[in-house]
Amino acid sequence: MSYQNSITIYLASKFKLFFNHFVIVAKRKSRLIFEGEYVNDEKNGKVKEYDSKGKLIFEGYYVHDKKNGIGKEYKNDEIIFEGEYINDKRWNGKGKEYNYKYLLLYEGNYLNGEKFNGYSKI
Repeated sequence: MSYQNSITIYLASKFKLFFNHFVIVAKRKSRLIFEGEYVNDEKNGKVKEYDSKGKLIFEGYYVHDKKNGIGKEYKNDEIIFEGEYINDKRWNGKGKEYNYKYLLLYEGNYLNGEKFNGYSKI
C-alpha cells in the first residue's frame, strides 16, 4: 500500500476554550497544506491554506466552513486580494483577478461583492 498521497494531521486540542475545538496542521508529502481551527467539524477561526507545492494561497478567517471576515489570497507568492469576505465571496477590498495563464484580467476594488472602481483587461 502506498502512502504517497496520504495526509498527516496533527491535532492540538484546546478544550479550555471550546468543547470540540481543534487546531489542525495537515501535511501531504511533507508539505504543509492547512493550518487552522476546527469547531464541530467545520473550519472556524484563523486559517492558512497552501497549494500542493506548499505555497500559501489563503490566510484569513472562516465561519461555518466559509471565508468570512478579513483575509488575503495569494498566487505565486503575490497578494491578489486583500479585504473582506462574506460567505466565501470577495466582498470589500482591493483585488486582482487572473486567468489560468496568470494574465491580469481585473485590478481594482470590490464593494458589496461587486467589482467597483477598477479596470479590466479583457
